[in-house]
Amino acid sequence: DSALPKQVVVENRIYEYTKGDNDSYQKLRVYTLSDDGTYYIVSGIDTCTDTQIVIPYTYNEKPVKAIGGYAFRGCTSLSSVTIHDSVTSIGEYAFYYCYDLNYVYIGSGVEYIGYDNFNGCESLLNINVDANNNNFSSKNGALFNKDITKIYI
Repeated sequence: DSALPKQVVVENRIYEYTKGDNDSYQKLRVYTLSDDGTYYIVSGIDTCTDTQIVIPYTYNEKPVKAIGGYAFRGCTSLSSVTIHDSVTSIGEYAFYYCYDLNYVYIGSGVEYIGYDNFNGCESLLNINVDANNNNFSSKNGALFNKDITKIYI
């Protein structure tokens, strides 16, 4: 039904919807506009049936700079995530207990990765960090600080 919204705005949050298999809409992601209005944060997900998620460079013509804490927690169908270069921060527990998550690409812009992000991701085999990232690196599928002196997972 074309009367159903593709986006609903409540205060500074945008609830994005996608059309499901039976032509009904499902909430896909929640984007929160930063306090200063210059960028977006992926702050949540309602029904996670996607197996692959790509965090976009921009949303509504503003950069997506962060993934909020707990944003994708418990998204058990998720198998891969691509985090583009515009993202600078990944909040605590963002991918907590995403059981089937097996691949994560982290772009060059990420400066902060919160506590326990990949706890419970039992299938996680490969984290790949962009070689131009100044804070993190990957080796043999594991996540390290840039100097490979501290392992995160």
